[in-house]
Amino acid sequence: MTNDIRFKFYNWGPLLIKFKVSDNICDELMRRAEKLTIEKDDAKINLVANIEKSLTFKDEDKNYFVTNTAKIFNTYLDHRNSQWVTNPGTSNTKSIKQLFMNALWINYMKKNDFSPPHEHYGDLSFVLFCDVPNELREEYKNNMTTTDGPGALNFMYGDGLPHYVNSNTFFPEKGDFFIFPARLKHYVHPFKTDITRISVAGNMEFQY
Repeated sequence: MTNDIRFKFYNWGPLLIKFKVSDNICDELMRRAEKLTIEKDDAKINLVANIEKSLTFKDEDKNYFVTNTAKIFNTYLDHRNSQWVTNPGTSNTKSIKQLFMNALWINYMKKNDFSPPHEHYGDLSFVLFCDVPNELREEYKNNMTTTDGPGALNFMYGDGLPHYVNSNTFFPEKGDFFIFPARLKHYVHPFKTDITRISVAGNMEFQY
């Protein structure tokens, strides 16, 4: 019987976790972004994504975000330290006193926009999906190509060898909140539906 077989599972690769954030927080972030302007708050100069409109949040908006997601980030770190790190005594187990946010921006992704494979700077990165129109989900469902699908969030790590899991693909819903190591490559294929998908992204650094 399989119950008699003893084994130990070894964690491998990047720690990617999807959380859920309330609609109220998503709506408040979108409301706060309404006061931002391309003239003063354009974020594209620091991004690789081919997105027509990306804006950098103000410091007070960063404070709101941190206050309302602190428990989620603490949960990520707790899982990292208790379940994921398998080599005690290495630099991966250094005591993290706090997280410092060095960037927070909002993306308005439209028809034909895309984000090529890229990585971020810092220690942790994240993306929160605030608005995902149903029309985009229908396009994703009807995708007949061999790609990961229009509008999907794709992560990739390591070599694509037989019997390896080296990628994960998600079609997001409102409130989906992904936290992952900043150097984990990710990308988004363009879509053809005439809608706007709104996401908030940013980077964190460990403070030891």
